Amino acid sequence: MDIEKIKEANRHLNDVEQKSGTLFLRSKPRNVSLDLIGKCSLACTHCGVHVHGLTSGTEMSDDTYELIVSELFPTTEVCSLGGGNYGEVTLAKKFHRVVNDCERNGISISLTTNGTIVNSSWLSDLVRNVSVVGFSLEGMESEYEKIRGFKWSSYLKNIEKVIGERERQGRSFPVEWRYCAHSDSISQLPDMIRRAKSMNIDRVRVMPFFPYVQSQKYKQLFYHRSAANSVFSESRAVARELGVEVSIPADFSTGTFELNQCEKAKEVTSHSGQCTVVMKKCEKPWKNMTLNELGDIRACHILWRRMGRAYGRAGRSVHGVWNSLPYLLLRATVNRCSSNLCYRCRQPSFEGESSTANTSLLPGRKEILQSFFTPRPKVSYIDCPA
Repeated sequence: MDIEKIKEANRHLNDVEQKSGTLFLRSKPRNVSLDLIGKCSLACTHCGVHVHGLTSGTEMSDDTYELIVSELFPTTEVCSLGGGNYGEVTLAKKFHRVVNDCERNGISISLTTNGTIVNSSWLSDLVRNVSVVGFSLEGMESEYEKIRGFKWSSYLKNIEKVIGERERQGRSFPVEWRYCAHSDSISQLPDMIRRAKSMNIDRVRVMPFFPYVQSQKYKQLFYHRSAANSVFSESRAVARELGVEVSIPADFSTGTFELNQCEKAKEVTSHSGQCTVVMKKCEKPWKNMTLNELGDIRACHILWRRMGRAYGRAGRSVHGVWNSLPYLLLRATVNRCSSNLCYRCRQPSFEGESSTANTSLLPGRKEILQSFFTPRPKVSYIDCPA
């Protein structure tokens, strides 16, 4: 049976098992995320590494990687590289090897990178098989360099290399900026969209900054609501005018001095009924597997709980972890009584000071207890659109 037929058969079986809520799966993961290395090419001042430290200073071993290729790649449809730990995936010695192995196995690549490394030895092979490339940033020019310690001009040149190779090969995959917005750089967003247009960057995704470091607390847009809303409004208008796709959070609530609104608030707060939140069912426990350079397996980048390890004296096969007790429990609960992290992932709010980023890697006792005792509205789970 050829690769496409294997993937098609697995896709059909996986869809049936996911829709029926099957816990023990005969199908295999369709989407695999790999963080190949613990080290990074930067030391960004806002990074959680300053609090949590690196997961390791090593790269994924040959034994672990070969296990992934043999057990996962035959059914994998999309391989996401980077973005799941504090490392930079293009720094890994195996990066080019993974790119080629993905192509040989009919796997599309989704790349998340800090844009500091674009090597001519692998660029052509990457562009031939990639489905999206996302470049992270926290601002432009001096604001970029202040946080990243890397030259803005060099960062832009690397992006231009990818876009140039895309044009040379006649490909049309999206290249996007993933902007972590904070108070010092939010005013640059309209010009960022203009720059994206001039460089043929297809999308700009805006994610509000949430700090790991206490001294950066007041850089959050949460504390600069009116200013952020004004920039959001201007940026949406610029994007519409230029035809650039943008993803910008909803405007922040800024309150009101209108008396009639105060009276309405009293009526709402005095109402005893409980509201119901409609939330899409999560498919990741049936479709996804995330592995880092140590071989640690998780269901996704948000859920910090380790499901098992892909290789090692205390480990097991990847497929053994896929149907291990932690995975079975997650499938049984994620769309019935999901954990606090799963709830917050599907109901993101930029109105508060907390974030899944602060608890996804190394939660303390306080966060664990809060996940059990934090009150939540009643939840109605609905199927994702086809």
